[in-house]
Amino acid sequence: MPETAVTMPDPSTTARATSADVPRPGHGALTYVIPALLGVNALIMLAAGPFWYATTPGVPQTGPYNGHFVADIGIAFAAASVSLLMGLLPLPQARLFALPGAIFLIGHALLHLLGIVHHGLSDVVAVATEIIGIYLPAWVAWHIVQPELPTLVAMVRAPALVINAGIRAAERRLGVTMDYVRDIARTSPATFGKLQQVSALANRKPHGDPAPFHFAGLGAVVHDDCGECVQIHVNLARADGVRADWLRAVLADQLDDLPAPLADAFRLGRAVAAGDPAMETYRARLQQHYGTATVAALAFEIGIARFHPSLKRALGVARSCTPVSVKVSDG
Repeated sequence: MPETAVTMPDPSTTARATSADVPRPGHGALTYVIPALLGVNALIMLAAGPFWYATTPGVPQTGPYNGHFVADIGIAFAAASVSLLMGLLPLPQARLFALPGAIFLIGHALLHLLGIVHHGLSDVVAVATEIIGIYLPAWVAWHIVQPELPTLVAMVRAPALVINAGIRAAERRLGVTMDYVRDIARTSPATFGKLQQVSALANRKPHGDPAPFHFAGLGAVVHDDCGECVQIHVNLARADGVRADWLRAVLADQLDDLPAPLADAFRLGRAVAAGDPAMETYRARLQQHYGTATVAALAFEIGIARFHPSLKRALGVARSCTPVSVKVSDG
């Protein structure tokens, strides 16, 4: 099979392009002002509850002052303010962030409308305060979340959309297609759930320098001849700041160009995958350099790195794991 050149995307360029391609919500100034005022109101309720209670028209008529209750509602308004402001971020489907705040504000407005039905209107000032402080925020919240209601309905009706969105996000992060994961999700939801647990374990890198862990895993997948998995490891290593020239050296099998501990980490991963007794030598050197705890973490990284190549071979999609020529960008 002819080699296919795969160039790792420049993370910074990708981020800039993604940000530029995101459509802005196109909200008016009021849509930003109201959430900000809700936040100010929340701060006053929390910091000066008696003052807020005494000066807000219509509130003293509701009964005696209850500091705990006022603080509780202040926290709810603060959460609604943050939720709506997050819904205005220039990100895909950011409006969904506003949903929790919208539920509170719209529910709050409906509760007050029921109060008017049962008890009638109070004085004009209190009504104006309710319009500005209760009904207008509810309208703004509805304005923010309403365009995403079809998405919410679709998500409820078709959970597969949520799964596919997660797989697409993983593909963007890893830089490869993952059609075999879609097939697993479609045909065996229970297995897909287990696969998610494995992915969560794989994403938990130990604290400190990530380079030795990336090289240990890379050694294992390079031995397993999984070009797509090699690309994933290269992409993740670059995202964690591992030097491009080091990765090029590994892919060209020029290990003498690496710092000795990183070369040993790669050799350990490759030797373990190959069942090479030389692994004992590399393990001893790594243990002397990094310590026992780090070697245990490297061993785990090697084991988890071999999971997907084995899985794909067992599924009969081994052609996805044929060797490819991987180019590493300097980005």
